[in-house]
Amino acid sequence: MAAVFASRKRCTSAFLDEPVPAPPHLAKRGRFSPAPAAYLQQEAASRVSSAAARANGDGMEECAGVLVDQMSAAADLADARARASAILKLIEAAVTKRAAVALREENCGRRTEALERGVAEQHRRQEALERDNGVLKHGVAALHRREEAAQRAAAESKAREEEAKRVAAELRKKVAELEAANYALAARMLGTDSCRFQAFHGPDVF
Repeated sequence: MAAVFASRKRCTSAFLDEPVPAPPHLAKRGRFSPAPAAYLQQEAASRVSSAAARANGDGMEECAGVLVDQMSAAADLADARARASAILKLIEAAVTKRAAVALREENCGRRTEALERGVAEQHRRQEALERDNGVLKHGVAALHRREEAAQRAAAESKAREEEAKRVAAELRKKVAELEAANYALAARMLGTDSCRFQAFHGPDVF
């Protein structure tokens, strides 16, 4: 590619160094005023724009070929310079646009990567939060189980206490009944002994 471009550059330099007079039919009447827009054909401009927009090296080689072709078709040195200036402006605009697009794509890619990293970090935080919530739920469930066990133990203890009170009341009642029975029995025994002593009183001895 470098050799081709160098050969074309030598041809272009030789062409620019040798001034070419204006065509006689235009020079006599004073109508020869080369304009880049008039001589730069639409096909050449389209080729330059599309070739310069490509990222590979073939685009620049095609632009160099279009530049040489346009300068070869110029009428004189001023026309060649005008054509070269117009083509170089097209190349510059296309390259600038391509660089802007590449920069925009790069920035978009960076923003996308940053967004992906942010989303991944958010997912990791969400997973950590879910794990913490799971641990907290297990802890709360364990506390509920302990509370229920304590409530059952308290209920059982209260039931045992009530049963002990009931048994104690029954025992007190039985003790009272036994005491009353013993008292009645003792009273009857005392009455029986008194009657027996009176009924079987021995004779008086003088």
